[in-house]
Amino acid sequence: MRYAPFLSFPSWPAAQPAYSGRTEKEVRMSEDNTRQGDDELVINLDHDWERSNWSRWLNCSEPELLHAVESVGADPDNVRRFLRQAR
Repeated sequence: MRYAPFLSFPSWPAAQPAYSGRTEKEVRMSEDNTRQGDDELVINLDHDWERSNWSRWLNCSEPELLHAVESVGADPDNVRRFLRQAR
């Protein structure tokens, strides 16, 4: 089987460094230790729109959401598991 000359196969990628188990973000840390990461996903119930969005996203009522967060904390995965077991 012959391939057209304009089709070229990609060469093997350059050797990648061994996986260190740390992400690029963990390697590049801020010098300011007082700053907290904004990308940490937690359930925040301070505002009405946040309670409404989380309730819609987790398919539960706001009182159920409040009870779940008080029971297992603000981690969305734990809250989702708690709500799933409660049903």
